[in-house]
Amino acid sequence: MNAAERTLPRHGDHPGPSFHASAARAVAVIVAMLLISFLVLSSSRAAFNATTSNDANTLQTGAAISLTDNDSDAAMFASVTGLLPGDTEVSCITVTYNSTPDPGDVVLYMPAAPTGGTLADDLNLTIEMGTDATETFDDCTAFVPDPVSGTLFTGTVSSFAATHTSAATGLVTWDPDPATAPVGTVRTFRFTLGVASSADPDDDTTFGFTWETAL
Repeated sequence: MNAAERTLPRHGDHPGPSFHASAARAVAVIVAMLLISFLVLSSSRAAFNATTSNDANTLQTGAAISLTDNDSDAAMFASVTGLLPGDTEVSCITVTYNSTPDPGDVVLYMPAAPTGGTLADDLNLTIEMGTDATETFDDCTAFVPDPVSGTLFTGTVSSFAATHTSAATGLVTWDPDPATAPVGTVRTFRFTLGVASSADPDDDTTFGFTWETAL
């Protein structure tokens, strides 16, 4: 047997160490290529994804509005007695819108029917709206009626009470404009009461007015 024949593996012999090394290298190459492919794929996917965010948005409803007058809780016609047919009583009150939201119209109404006797039927009522340089409660010396919408109501106290009973049926006065304050937010009202000739000489009545606005 020559040398060439001695080096040939016989049938059934196991591969030598060199074969195993070659196989291991081949597996390593395959695994490396798969890993590289995975990294490239992951990198490519990352390159095609981007985010941005805007978080913690919080909103809440609610707005405070304020409507005041200068009466200091005193009545325009406080305990007026001894009236006779033809007598007249006059009083002025200034109403101010004090807020920044732009509201709807200010309306005037009588929240409760007149109480006491029946004098409300014989009290002629005139309501005018305008300006007053002094804005002194109950003093109409400086009152100037609005040339366009000066007279808002003419009738009896009873008829006003029957017609304007709530904000829904209130008498529209003006629409405050906070952007032009104070011109757009202040109005003075002059109330004139006249005793009719048909009035009972021993009669009385009590009533009140409310101004209201809403957003």
